[in-house]
Order: sequence, then structure tokens, then C-alpha cells
Amino acid sequence: MTKWSGRLLAKALRIGGRVSQISGSTVNRVLRTATIKPHRIAYWKRKRDPDFDRKAKPIVDLYLNPPQDGVVVCADEKPIQVLSRQLADRLPRAPGQILQREFEYVRHGTICLTAALFVHTGRVLGMITPNRPAQVFVAFLDRLHAEVAPDQIIYLICDNLNTHKGPLVRSWMEEHPGRIRFFYLPNYASWLSQIELWFNSLQRFCLELADVQEPAAIEELVTDYVGTYNEVEAHPYKWTYTGDVLAA
Repeated sequence: MTKWSGRLLAKALRIGGRVSQISGSTVNRVLRTATIKPHRIAYWKRKRDPDFDRKAKPIVDLYLNPPQDGVVVCADEKPIQVLSRQLADRLPRAPGQILQREFEYVRHGTICLTAALFVHTGRVLGMITPNRPAQVFVAFLDRLHAEVAPDQIIYLICDNLNTHKGPLVRSWMEEHPGRIRFFYLPNYASWLSQIELWFNSLQRFCLELADVQEPAAIEELVTDYVGTYNEVEAHPYKWTYTGDVLAA
């Protein structure tokens, strides 16, 4: 066993001759008294970028100390599968029953959502495309440029994907000098981008139970969700990481 329950520990104690009789509930009671929790685990992730602290500090500073001359934006792409179930859902027939869903599904391709979270308002800007070549990200920069007041600097936080820093992006920057300041995440540190928090909400409240057969249908669903989120749910996330050096 690599994971133990009170029932399994009780059985091991009996088989090993430690006690003649003991129940799983008794084992659990003893463990609670000793504040021992063998059934729980907490994951941690080591820093894999030797420049993590140097790269992370300016990003965290933007979160905790909003600049007066611009807006802080986190952007990224999210591929979305278009999935439908092989059979229709079975609706509950009586109180207390739950919806039954066919386990097998059919894939109908993918779409890509490029999204930006305005950190200090919680508002989201999204653009859906069939895929995500470099031209898509540049088109999204145009969307951001049109969305933000011209006298404001866009402090843009994104990962190190090649489409976020290639020649097309450099050309865009030359055509719009001073408009955007890029802040690239440390390697393997996507958790530092607040757009990932919003992607979790999108997955949980929009995509998890989606059952569609056409890319156009999932595009409409996601677009409607973004609009609804901005209208009734948009809020700044409570950011607690201060940028202090992480312990190994």
C-alpha cells in the first residue's frame, strides 16, 4: 500500500498480531488525536528556472502595486476540444436522483481561445480561432490595443511560447512604440499568471459539462460565458504570493 485508510491500518494491525481487535474508526480516532493524516498529501513544485526570483519579482510587483500609467494584463491561449457524448443524457426521474451521462464521447476537432485577464478589474477579453499561429497572437495584440485607452501602457504578462516573442511580435512593437511592455514568466511557472485562475473557472463552469457537435457551437458557448462572466462575475483575484524567495 502507498496510501492508507483507517480500515486498512486496522487490518494491518490485526494481521500483524499487534492487536486482536480494532476497528477502522478507532484507528481514525487515534490518528486525529495525534494529528497524523496518512491519507492526505500536498504537492509542491521546485523552481526549475535559475532566474526564477529575478523574473518573478517584477510580475508580483505589478500585481501588488498597480502602475498608475497603465493596466496589467495576463494573456495566454487555451486549446478547447469539441466533444459530444455518444448518447443523450438521462435526466433525473425522481427527487434525489442525479443526471446520468454516457461515458464515451466523440471528438469533433478543437478550437483555440486566446484570452486576456485585466488583473485589477477581473474583466476578460477573448478571441476564438481554429488554431494559434503567430498571426493570431498579433491579431490579439490589435484587440488589446483597441480595448485600452491610448494614453495607457499595457503591462502584458505571458509565457515564453515562441509566438509571444517572434519576429511578428517584434514588428508589431516597432509599429506601436511604448504601447506594450512584456513581462515573461519564469520557465515552468504558469501558476504566476492569473489567467490560469480564470481558465480554471472556464473549465469548471462552462466546459466541463458541455456537449456539442460543432466548433461553432462551442465558440458560441465560450463567447457567451465570457460575456456573462464580465457582467456578473468579474472581480480581481486575491493574490497572496508576495514574491519572497521560495524555499526549496
